Amino acid sequence: MTNKLTDDKLTVLADNAKRIKDNHKIVVEANRLSEAKAREAIKAVILAGESLNATKKLLEHGEWLPWLENNCKGISEPTCQRYMRLAKASHVTDFMALTSLRQAYRMAGIIKHPNSVAAQKQAAALKDDGRDPNPIPRLVKRLLNELDGVMEEENSAYYLDLIEPIVAWYNDILAERAEKALLPETGNDHLKIAA
Repeated sequence: MTNKLTDDKLTVLADNAKRIKDNHKIVVEANRLSEAKAREAIKAVILAGESLNATKKLLEHGEWLPWLENNCKGISEPTCQRYMRLAKASHVTDFMALTSLRQAYRMAGIIKHPNSVAAQKQAAALKDDGRDPNPIPRLVKRLLNELDGVMEEENSAYYLDLIEPIVAWYNDILAERAEKALLPETGNDHLKIAA
């Protein structure tokens, strides 16, 4: 069966091709503008966060939230906290190459994937300045998970021998801090190595 293109079909095809190319140009330009606006938003968040951080330092204990409520109406406290944390993180990370504010927040560890329970727990544990107060268990668990994927049966003992002293050291530090009341003993923070 041969498909002969009539003049009507050729006209429709030409119109469709023109619409596709025109809409593609719009997509490319809108995306470029979107990325530029995202960088502008990231810069504005950092500048606002720097001002918020400076203001908080000037106020006495207990004055921050009332000042925020009276002087920054329409901006929630969690939003201000995200701004402040991104501003602090911007001193060590360049966010200006990113194409969305969400990417900057994720890169700074301010937000995680919304369905990640572990990410929500980690976010809750962060200090006001955006630093993880106890990054070692997270980092060691991550290392163990990554090693788990590459360890071969015959080499697993080798990797476990490398990691075991680190885990023991970390667990000793946790116990010592708990004894000195520097860290609450939850029992969930201790690391275990599967044999």
